[in-house]
Amino acid sequence: QDVMNDGSLVDADLHPIGYLQCDVNAPKVHPINFTRVFVSPMNRALQTCIGMFKNHPNVANIKFTILPISREIWCGSQDIP
Repeated sequence: QDVMNDGSLVDADLHPIGYLQCDVNAPKVHPINFTRVFVSPMNRALQTCIGMFKNHPNVANIKFTILPISREIWCGSQDIP
């Protein structure tokens, strides 16, 4: 299959294993007093951010900023997420 033309790879969702990794690792960031989090607008990055911070004890006070410049640029097959 021509991966350069596979639109499903351009902005893929977080894999089910990624959700499990968020569940396992989110408690590790709970002690950190975040005030700001920058996140890529890519689907899986947003889904990871939600998974990591949804139960953070300070989530109401964290400013989340979607930062478009932090998105991936797809130039060739080596850049497939």
